[in-house]
Parts: sequence; structure tokens; C-alpha cells
Amino acid sequence: MTKADVNKYEVLAIYPLSVNEIAAEKELAEMIKKNGFAIVEVDKWGVKNLAYAIKKETKGYYLRFIIEKGDTKGLEKDLSFNDKILRYILVKI
Repeated sequence: MTKADVNKYEVLAIYPLSVNEIAAEKELAEMIKKNGFAIVEVDKWGVKNLAYAIKKETKGYYLRFIIEKGDTKGLEKDLSFNDKILRYILVKI
């Protein structure tokens, strides 16, 4: 298997401002590693206005991870059951 054959994914998660930025990043990184992924890149987008209110929140802290080699179904499950995350998306790139 060459490096080009490795499946890469992008995870974007939005946390409410009530969650500490460092704690949010650590929690998401642990969730990713628990499911067997290797983190390739971390991109902190910071606080942004939401297009519409989610759980009465109008702003959110955005985190983007590029990951590879892992269990996507397990990660999707962990992300969907996490009450702290306002929204997330996991896509293959």
C-alpha cells in the first residue's frame, strides 16, 4: 500500500463557546485516536458566527482535522453521541 492509497478524511466540528477551546481540541483528538486514526493536520478556525442558532447558540468554535487510517463508523458514532458538539461533518478527501 502506497501513501497515495491511504484514505484521508476531514472532520469539522463546531463547539459552543461554553466549552474551553483547549478542552474541545483535546477531546476531539482523543476521540479520533481512539478510533484508530492518525492526525495529519489540525486547523483551528476559531470563533465564527453561525448561519442560524443551534441549541440557542449563535456563535461556535470551529475545529478542523485531517485524519487517515481508521474506523469511520466508530468515529461517526462517537461524534453523534457527543452532546458538547453542536454540529460535525466527516468527509473523505
